[in-house]
Amino acid sequence: MKSSNTRRLAVLGIVLLFSLLLCMPLWGQEYNESPMLRERVAAGELPPVAERLPLNPRVVTPVNEIGQYGGSWTHLVTMNETGYTVIYFKEPLVTNDLREYETRVPNIAESWEWSEDAASVTFSLREGLKWSDGAPFTTDDVMFWYEHIFSNETLTPLVPGFYKSGDETMKFDRIDDHRFTVSFANANVGWVALRVGNAWNPVLFAPKHYLETFHPTYASKETIDEQVKKEGFSAWSDLFLAKYDERAGNSDLPVMNSYIPQQPWGSPVQVWERNPYFWKVDTEGNQLPYMDRSEWVLMSDGEARILKSIAGDADFQALGGVDNYPLVVQNQASGDYRVAFGYSDATNDGAMFLNILHNDPVQRELFANKDFRIALSMGINRDEINQIIHKGFGQVLQATMPEGTPWYREEYAKAYTEYDPDGANEILDGIGLTARDSEGYRLRSDGKRIQIAINQWGWGNTAAISEFIPGYWKDLGIQAIVRPIAVELAVAKIKSGDYDLLMYAFSTGKTTPVGGYFIPGMGDEFFSAKPWENWLKSGGETGEEPPAHVKRLSEIGRIFPSTVEPAQRRALEDEVLAIWAENFWVIGMLGRPALGSYYVVSNQLGNVPESLAEVGTLRSPYVTQFFKN
Repeated sequence: MKSSNTRRLAVLGIVLLFSLLLCMPLWGQEYNESPMLRERVAAGELPPVAERLPLNPRVVTPVNEIGQYGGSWTHLVTMNETGYTVIYFKEPLVTNDLREYETRVPNIAESWEWSEDAASVTFSLREGLKWSDGAPFTTDDVMFWYEHIFSNETLTPLVPGFYKSGDETMKFDRIDDHRFTVSFANANVGWVALRVGNAWNPVLFAPKHYLETFHPTYASKETIDEQVKKEGFSAWSDLFLAKYDERAGNSDLPVMNSYIPQQPWGSPVQVWERNPYFWKVDTEGNQLPYMDRSEWVLMSDGEARILKSIAGDADFQALGGVDNYPLVVQNQASGDYRVAFGYSDATNDGAMFLNILHNDPVQRELFANKDFRIALSMGINRDEINQIIHKGFGQVLQATMPEGTPWYREEYAKAYTEYDPDGANEILDGIGLTARDSEGYRLRSDGKRIQIAINQWGWGNTAAISEFIPGYWKDLGIQAIVRPIAVELAVAKIKSGDYDLLMYAFSTGKTTPVGGYFIPGMGDEFFSAKPWENWLKSGGETGEEPPAHVKRLSEIGRIFPSTVEPAQRRALEDEVLAIWAENFWVIGMLGRPALGSYYVVSNQLGNVPESLAEVGTLRSPYVTQFFKN
């Protein structure tokens, strides 16, 4: 018995020693911080850096070298980029690997593990994480988002399809302070990569300690009513959403990002200051980010931004447009910058979303006619637009997957793209649109002139492309009127159905056609028939019931995540593309060329790679490493 106890104690001692050895690097790690923060620690405003970091900070290998602390970097923005700025700083649970974009790696979540049936995934948060105001970040913040924002019908009236599996909405369960499980009705193996690690999607957590003050579950009705009245809102939900504004609309909102906005979005100069509780370090234990702040300067328009960029007034500036590229390149020496290329998943510049469920029944009948849409497409000289706008670098392309992806099909990509105004006129005559007015424009069935208002959402080269359309369609007897539109008004018109045609960029991504613009109900991008999307999202409670093939797309979106067999997944992807090609809801224009997305990078800015092609829309892993030489 004594010998047995001795052996047990010996084994226990070895285990304890091994555990201590594992922890020694953590205990022995000396962390460094910005002099700006060191001064605040000395003044008693902040705890030491080691106490502000989690037990296991995320260690980031710099792009090129260990950076230097201090300084600021400048970016130029326009009001059209509402909500876009935070993408530069947003930190989700899981993020992309900087060197292999398609690979997801731990971020705020230290790890995750799928169940054996792939129907649930358990996340483990880093212990000791803190919000930007120093409050602890725990599973309670995840559950607050799930139970009181996501599951609240007032705040989230429609649940996006990508949060569902088999018609059932995902379920969150708390395990302890640092672990929680997300469960689905069926296997959902692609959910983490496509949804949790995508910077455009919600981050699945919210600062409970701050937001509970504005939520009726936690605060009294009298307290909330007083705050609603004081700040000029009409309902508690409006107040809550204003406080919970991830687009930097509320600078008091605690965040987990590298930088904190000091002014609300839309300020002439918006300063973003480093987060003293940011939870990433470099390989030598230096707390990131390296730079103390970033200044975002509001520009009147895109042209003003380009002029300021080539003058050297921006440190890291996303630009686009082949027509501007020669000018940008020519001024590299005088502006003391270089050009780095980027990747954009907005792969179709100038795509046209006709409102096939128009509020006007005559317009609806016209737009819903596939032959009418085919004629409009054939009446566009894409080659001419490509030469003038993209200098010949673009790719004539319908709204389908582009060349260079495994899903490219030439018969889909080139359908109805050949410029044939005579053939287009024959089609229009054939569907009975033969009557014309004194100016040669065709007449609708009610005797009114066929007129299409092109609401041009200023993204990429859509503004320049839109100017060509009225001339082309006049040759078809169709009057087109271009109307530039702000993003907020565009969203309102889409929701109300009060628009003819939205001209924007059709985004395909580069992972699979089962998602985004292709699957109604999975996102908010089915601009051609919003009532169908609303019906699918609400389970038939709102909107308009779609036809069988649209329901099939939604079904594919639901079953695809649980489809593991590669051949079956490819068959579903092919079916999605075939349905799109057959119905031709969206008139594609030009695939964005490589030059369609590039960056002006100051020569003084360090740790910016030669190519940002793998970054996509998730830039936060890079900006934390920026430093001034």
